[in-house]
Amino acid sequence: MKEDRIEQLMQSYGESLGASTKRTVTKPTPRRSKVLIPVAAGALVAMTAFAMWPRDAVAAAVRRMGLAIQNARTMERTSAMKVGSGKWRVFGHSYYQAGMWRHINRQGTGLEVVIVVRDGQAMTDYRHLNHATLEKLDPQYFDLVKGESVSALDLAKESTDMGQVGIKRTMTVEPHAPVNGRATYSVKFVRPEDSYQAEIVVDKQTDLPLYSTSEVTYSRGDHAFYREDYLFNQRLPSSLFQFNSPKPIVNLYQAQEQLTKEWARPLAALKGIEFRDAQITKDGTIWIATTMAKGAEPRAFPSTIAGGDYVRLLDIVPSAILGKTERYSFHGQDVVIFGFAPLNPDQPKPKSVTLEFDQRSLQLPGFSKNTAQTAPTDDTQTLELMESKEEDRPAYFTALDLDHFGFQLPVIVWNTRATALRERGRLLEAAKAYEQSAVAYRQFIKYVGYQPLKKAAECYRELGMSRDAERATAEAKELEGSRER
Repeated sequence: MKEDRIEQLMQSYGESLGASTKRTVTKPTPRRSKVLIPVAAGALVAMTAFAMWPRDAVAAAVRRMGLAIQNARTMERTSAMKVGSGKWRVFGHSYYQAGMWRHINRQGTGLEVVIVVRDGQAMTDYRHLNHATLEKLDPQYFDLVKGESVSALDLAKESTDMGQVGIKRTMTVEPHAPVNGRATYSVKFVRPEDSYQAEIVVDKQTDLPLYSTSEVTYSRGDHAFYREDYLFNQRLPSSLFQFNSPKPIVNLYQAQEQLTKEWARPLAALKGIEFRDAQITKDGTIWIATTMAKGAEPRAFPSTIAGGDYVRLLDIVPSAILGKTERYSFHGQDVVIFGFAPLNPDQPKPKSVTLEFDQRSLQLPGFSKNTAQTAPTDDTQTLELMESKEEDRPAYFTALDLDHFGFQLPVIVWNTRATALRERGRLLEAAKAYEQSAVAYRQFIKYVGYQPLKKAAECYRELGMSRDAERATAEAKELEGSRER
């Protein structure tokens, strides 16, 4: 995933995190377009139709490249980016052989992951989790990394897909200086509107790419540089493509079968919603697992906790954020998880909760902030809470394919808490919560922590705490400029 796409995703999070849980009625407005981006490490993205390419030397060169790659026995790709310090940082390796893929991706400290795809299955192994997962190949999420579409068009798109969308690129084929004594030519892409330029350097004898570079200027004014190096027809060890991990491998199909058994008897039911699990984790967050028949929205959903100083998190569904076409359902019913974080993490943990409902639409991760009509109802539901041994998320998150979402969860909790505190005028607490959100980003994508730091600075400034405001502003500027993960 390129830098600008991560920025789009985090912008979407910024709009959707911290939804107010005050019981107010707003005028109906259309939901903004969804920004939902698959995050498979090193996924090859489909190129536009070949007919879009000019019928000239560019098309001929790319066609030759495509045929050469399709006839290659193996491929290895190394991806790097130039960070704020000016140094190149390798963030990904991809290997291909006989329809099998192995991707090693290091987009962020918490997001270091190995993905192996073969024989209709995929293993995902995040470095910072105590397990890996094995699942059926999702037709959308893994479709373009499973090895059926290895083409120069895919490589060209993945290597150079960055910057503004909807603006045509000028493409040319030009001579290039020899590389390590090998004659080469280059395919160049230029777009003056955002100083975008990219180049694929190709071995003239084999028509196989040697490397590609990309450069773009973002709307915020900074520059990004990427490079990918390719090796073809090298001997690759078969161990690269085995489903091996030093940690336990959780079979998601089996885990979901077990979860279905555990949730067989609902705790309660109300307005077509069946409550399957209610627990409180060590950090004080309350988690309510529900199942429901598919239906039109808005409808009555849990929204607040009666008499409690809690704020509602984003509504969560299986495979949240990943954009998969197939996700776990309970006997054909949708699964929705409702989370409520305490404004004060140190407050006593309740033994039970009474949920209050609003007539509203679901607010899911990856959507812009939901401003659709919200209206309180008279419905309530009281549930006993099981005290969980888990720190900040239920154990069933893995079965629901929410491991990736879990890396963002601390950010979501702190940012939601900070937003609610700010709305209530508790600015000092809000500023400190925003700073904790920036800390949480260190285990996700570190540099994006500049966003909550800027908000912390605003709160300090409103309080007249100029020294703290200047400190938070300086930290935000340093993070934003570093692009450090």
